[in-house]
Amino acid sequence: MGKLANCVLIAMAASPFIIKYLSKPDVEWTNKFETDDWFSEDSGVTGRKITYLLVRTSDERKLQMIRLRIAEIIEVIQKPWKTSEFMVESHMVGYLVGRGGRNIKSLRDKFTVQIQISDPIPDNPSKSLVTVRGRDGTALKEVEIVMKETVLPKNYNRVPKYDEDTLIENGIYENVEEELEDLKKAGEMLAQGFF
Repeated sequence: MGKLANCVLIAMAASPFIIKYLSKPDVEWTNKFETDDWFSEDSGVTGRKITYLLVRTSDERKLQMIRLRIAEIIEVIQKPWKTSEFMVESHMVGYLVGRGGRNIKSLRDKFTVQIQISDPIPDNPSKSLVTVRGRDGTALKEVEIVMKETVLPKNYNRVPKYDEDTLIENGIYENVEEELEDLKKAGEMLAQGFF
């Protein structure tokens, strides 16, 4: 591996964005970085912010990869925000959010979006509005599909668990016992007819 060389990447987040780099900048340039590997300043001519990034590498190819990655980041940042909204049943909001917010966090991380769920709508308290914001329209649709077809159905069909005391208090437990006894008697009567 060769000796690490300093290169300065210059990025101006404007439309169109500009990325240039200086190979082997002089000491004056490298002293400008002080304690951090990057700094920003306003361009006097254009009035736009210019960011300088100090990259230490011994490989020109790696520098080009970094340059391409920064170009991708700037391109994504420049995309306008898009919004998607859809309704869900208010009683299902807890399932969407998940324990400790894990479902929402997972979707935010996976799709790089912001998700906001409203309180029940005053005109229709049985519904809540889900707002998804992001820069990628496809990701917005995917989040909606995942929420509606994966998270909600998985939780929507759950049967609440009752302990034995609750079942007895509500009279359900006794009815089940009676039905089982009736079924047992019916089975015995049918069995007698066959033997």
